[in-house]
Amino acid sequence: MRHVGYKGSPPALNDLMGGHVPLMFDGVATSLPLIKAGKIKAIAVAYPTRIAGLADVPTFKELGYPQLAQAGWFAVWSRPDVDPAVQQKIREATLAYFKQPAVQSRIRDMGMEQGDPSTSEEMMTDLKHAYQQQAALLKSINYQPE
Repeated sequence: MRHVGYKGSPPALNDLMGGHVPLMFDGVATSLPLIKAGKIKAIAVAYPTRIAGLADVPTFKELGYPQLAQAGWFAVWSRPDVDPAVQQKIREATLAYFKQPAVQSRIRDMGMEQGDPSTSEEMMTDLKHAYQQQAALLKSINYQPE
């Protein structure tokens, strides 16, 4: 199998639907509408547990690939020199927004599940762990970038 780099999901999804690539990894938010429309098929989810939006699709862990079990998340980033008080206000406003029932409903409609908020330190730890895990996975399959 050969890696094909794309500038985002839309061109990759177009090539997948057009038969130019046999498969791809994508976020559920961009793929779910196409899965529901029968234009692409979900083979597995790279999440620690099955997700509600694709309850009949197994996890990679269930299929024998426990190294492909990573919860995805969204984050709001800033430069390090932004005043901590401003960072905290932005965090509070963002968390308040995501507590709204309409927003939570929209998240579920996109096939995602809202988890518990993380601190900056927890996110950095998670990123470092994911980086190390992905590096080990790529090394285990002798991946060589072209």
